[in-house]
Amino acid sequence: MSEHSEKPVVLHLAVDYPNVYRPENTLAVRNFVRAQDELDHFVVAMTRTANPLRVEHTGGDGQGDGDVLSMRYWGLPFGMFLGLSMFIAAWRIRREILRRKIRPDLIHAHKLAFEGLAGWWLSRWLRVPLVLSVRGESESKVLRYKPLYRPLLQRVLNDAKRVYYVSAWFRPILTRHFRIPESKQRLLPNFVNAGDPTQRKPALTPNRLLTILDLNVYRKKGLDRLLPAFRACLAQFPSARLDIVGRGSPEVIAEVRQLIARHGLEREVSLLGVVRNEAL
Repeated sequence: MSEHSEKPVVLHLAVDYPNVYRPENTLAVRNFVRAQDELDHFVVAMTRTANPLRVEHTGGDGQGDGDVLSMRYWGLPFGMFLGLSMFIAAWRIRREILRRKIRPDLIHAHKLAFEGLAGWWLSRWLRVPLVLSVRGESESKVLRYKPLYRPLLQRVLNDAKRVYYVSAWFRPILTRHFRIPESKQRLLPNFVNAGDPTQRKPALTPNRLLTILDLNVYRKKGLDRLLPAFRACLAQFPSARLDIVGRGSPEVIAEVRQLIARHGLEREVSLLGVVRNEAL
């Protein structure tokens, strides 16, 4: 990746990206980046630390991809001093890409209220267009608990060339709070590696349900609400079964098992653990 790239270069800012400091992370953004062969990409994979002494960066993602910069940036819990944190992160990113002589044609910030703030500063400094992805769970917290940031977020949305909704359900909420031209807005579903569906035709098992999540954040993913809802479904579909796929620490798995038992679902709900993407 250099200033002499023959393809347009996109600079991605993403907290949800596997990197040296957080090797276990969701693959959605990485799948999206790797699916676009007609572009060159440079990814700044960001991981927050509340300790300013632990701020650092290193080249690569720890898995052999040299077009990734793993960066640990300073940021306090609960989004305290969020604007300042993202300003400092943007300054560090600018210094590093200038040192590497990377000349992006576009900046893609993969969340509005976090990476989007850093991307906005970079866009202004480098005079490069900015596009945003919107993920409702994180954005909704900033809207709810940090209303003073709304004027700044409106400026970010004003300057962005596109607003891509990964969380489609959040679109009416965002447009209720901000002025966003319809022409800027697009839906952008997560990219997944689905394989070739013509090669295998598994037999359909009626009333067999599956959910996939990181059990370490099961409350955020709504598992504590899914289980009682599933129990209510058993009144009409007594043969229904629910399989839960996903990693989790031993302590969290024990907690989830207790939650399943509390709802009397030991026979109907199974924890399958980690399943490789290809097998899934």
